[in-house]
Amino acid sequence: MNQMTSEEAGRIIKAYSFKPDLNEDEIALLIEALEYMLEGDCFTEEVWLFNLGHLYGRIGEYRLAVKYFMSALEYGADIAYLPLADTYFKMGEFEKAYDCYIKAAESGYEKPAAAGIRRLKQWM
Repeated sequence: MNQMTSEEAGRIIKAYSFKPDLNEDEIALLIEALEYMLEGDCFTEEVWLFNLGHLYGRIGEYRLAVKYFMSALEYGADIAYLPLADTYFKMGEFEKAYDCYIKAAESGYEKPAAAGIRRLKQWM
């Protein structure tokens, strides 16, 4: 896409953000829109970083997903510990996944963190 405008990026994000089954082209377009929005100061960065982490995780780009979840954590988005743990789990980095689940529980996300730890213990 050439020279995306803020308005176009906003429409793309709104259209695709809650669609459950995105194809690769839709995910690529959504990533491009989110990255465009990150370049500006339109919205809170932790939200965009968190969303980029999810999108990269959905297409199997786990290293990029980790990068964006870690960045979201730097802005105080503690909920990012959960998908970060799930991403580490998918990468086979079980100790890192466990640490993130513990941090998620300490941040107030006890139930989903406990479910993640139970699943993780089956693989360890």
